[in-house]
Amino acid sequence: MNTKKKFTLTRLLMVITALIMFLGPVGGLPTSASASQASFIVQAANTELAVQIVEAHGGEITSRLDIIHAVAANLSENEAAQLRLDKNIIAITPNGEVKASDDNKPGKQKEDETKGQTSETPSADFGNVVGADVVWEEGVTGSGVAVAILDTGLGGNLLQLTQGTQDAKKNKNKSSRIVAWKDFIDNSKKPIDPNGHGSHVAGIIGNSQKGQDGEWNGIAPDVNLVGVRVLNDQGAGTYESVISGLQWVINNKERFNIRVVNLSLVSPVQSPYWADPLNQAVTATWASGVTVVVAAGNSGPGAMSISVPGNNPYVITVGAFTDNYTPSDWSDDYLAPFSAAGPTLDGFTKPDLVAPGAHMVSVVPTGSYLTTEYPGNNLNGNYFKLAGTSQATAAVSGIAALVISQSPKLSPDQVKMRLTS
Repeated sequence: MNTKKKFTLTRLLMVITALIMFLGPVGGLPTSASASQASFIVQAANTELAVQIVEAHGGEITSRLDIIHAVAANLSENEAAQLRLDKNIIAITPNGEVKASDDNKPGKQKEDETKGQTSETPSADFGNVVGADVVWEEGVTGSGVAVAILDTGLGGNLLQLTQGTQDAKKNKNKSSRIVAWKDFIDNSKKPIDPNGHGSHVAGIIGNSQKGQDGEWNGIAPDVNLVGVRVLNDQGAGTYESVISGLQWVINNKERFNIRVVNLSLVSPVQSPYWADPLNQAVTATWASGVTVVVAAGNSGPGAMSISVPGNNPYVITVGAFTDNYTPSDWSDDYLAPFSAAGPTLDGFTKPDLVAPGAHMVSVVPTGSYLTTEYPGNNLNGNYFKLAGTSQATAAVSGIAALVISQSPKLSPDQVKMRLTS
């Protein structure tokens, strides 16, 4: 096929996907809709106008999504058809499913993985792999910076491992670095994590406990953590929950000094990135001055396998590699076969970088979904082994926090430039 025909075919595919997104549902997750209804994201020139039009047509509004001038609403087939004919409606998009980006299947455990680890504190090697230990020696540990983790929640042993390096040395727990919490799934007033994925991600970012090697088990052991629960106990959510979480982050970023958002979650590509509501919300978050780090997805290694919102050209999209159980030897490292690859549907090169994402050791609450479903991944104590671009994303979020802690005036664009350079 010649170049001209290839270009024409690509343009045709883009038009078809855009039409599918605009014309009707493609199997979203109508969590609050009845059997005769489906859940949609309805966008207009402003949120108030979207509210008025949806209510005028009999739709049930479930959330205001001011960040993208939209509402989430339950609509019958007839109501959705009427809204598509309204000239004041910009777009109607299925409230698509979002899920945690992990490869949770228990892998074959190498004999040397837990060799010598007889206490309840395994060592995490990823800090050495990315060079965080060198930064720690310079006194940079993420202090003063907050990372918002939009995930399944925070809970279990993590709550005792976030007191900061100084208190940790004294074996005290008086100043937890979990500075804020918001639950868009069950409206819990205190941090919980019935799935475990969010805690695992948060531990990679900011666990201040030291392993048997005498080094911290988190990339930025003094960083503040903000838990925003947008995925349920099965690790699933919707565009509505994630966009609501991003909106909350923007509204509270100054209060808690939120400088980084970690999105270890994925959704199938429905359209060009600029027409996707979740990507629009991610872009708005980036534009507000918050560095957004997202997972490439675990549907690799084929081309065009990058998921939403990893296909957004602005954000930092992270793929995964493995150190092959030899953290001090780079010569045998290789890309994880599950790590998604570009180009994206829109022709952008992704991921922007790769980070450790295999046999990642971090904390998970006892009795959570992950510990129950994958007991073979349990290590000593509350530690657990997972692989995926979720974990690689967390490593980069921790690194971004270290960079910003050292140079607080950096913009998201400048942070991205430093990391990708």
